[in-house]
Amino acid sequence: MKARPGREARFVVLRLSSFGDIVLAEPVTRRLKQAYPDCRVDFATYEEYGEIPTLFPGVDSVVTYSRAALPLAGGGGGPTGSIDAVIDLQNNARSRLVAAGLGGGRVLRYRRPYVRRFLAVYLPRVWKGDLRHTIDLYLDATRSLGIVAGNDFPRLEVPAECLSRVRAHLGKGSLIGICPGASSPHKMWASEHFNALMRILVAQGHRVLAIGSGRDRGAVDQATAGLGEGEILRYITNSARELAAVLSLCAVTVSNDSGLLHLGAGVGSRVVSISGPTSPLLGFAPRSPGSVVINRGLACSPCSYHGNRPCKYARMACFDDIRPSEVASVVNDLSASCLKG
Repeated sequence: MKARPGREARFVVLRLSSFGDIVLAEPVTRRLKQAYPDCRVDFATYEEYGEIPTLFPGVDSVVTYSRAALPLAGGGGGPTGSIDAVIDLQNNARSRLVAAGLGGGRVLRYRRPYVRRFLAVYLPRVWKGDLRHTIDLYLDATRSLGIVAGNDFPRLEVPAECLSRVRAHLGKGSLIGICPGASSPHKMWASEHFNALMRILVAQGHRVLAIGSGRDRGAVDQATAGLGEGEILRYITNSARELAAVLSLCAVTVSNDSGLLHLGAGVGSRVVSISGPTSPLLGFAPRSPGSVVINRGLACSPCSYHGNRPCKYARMACFDDIRPSEVASVVNDLSASCLKG
């Protein structure tokens, strides 16, 4: 594709939700800038996620929508001016409505692997293989623009003033981040396991920081129960920029399968993903350098697309069999490799 004579190419990347999926869209914006150095890239998303794309080096502006008041088809409400292509990385009824409202240009859509996901979750005896990573599927949507998927992973930039403010609050010294929250309680490693992990790390001399958004406050409170302020630090905020700054100061971050996991990987922290009912084979695992996924690979996992259903067994072995001492050992290995690097 070439821009029309006398003007730069203009793209709108559309991903309305959710937190982690938006972070995984960053390579698309970066690749667009690499292929079309003078292009303009707008990112369209729900207003509650509007801070996330501001961390993407390849995004020129962010357009946000209210969940309750999406624009009608052809009714505007988004970027104005000529658009060469809308890249719809959501591909559902709502994103199609937004894309239609933007008007003009081509619409390039992410193709969800519906059949293979269904087979992997519900009919594993028929087929249970690794699906292509979501980032590669996102990039496939831009193939007609001359972009080919590679081993891409998110790379985010934290605003300097935000980083300075957070660093002043947390003080000097290496940190180990702990993110005990998730979008569903069924995706959370037990709070007592997180608590035991933090006690082990503190005893080993690490500075430990419990991290979460406002919705994670309960999970943070439970995971840090009985641990005093002198033993661990806590940081809770609804600002994606602040969370990114905090995570960038963590040498290693331990997290459930959540948006903060991908945010931490995107800002350069070495992440340890504790994956229970979800599975890396679904194509959402972090793949930044130094990332580690702890998953038992049980026959019953994954038990749903998003890990948001209760376990049908009396014992949740996919989580219960992951011991705090095992996770602490992985953290220490990654922390030591950070020091060597």
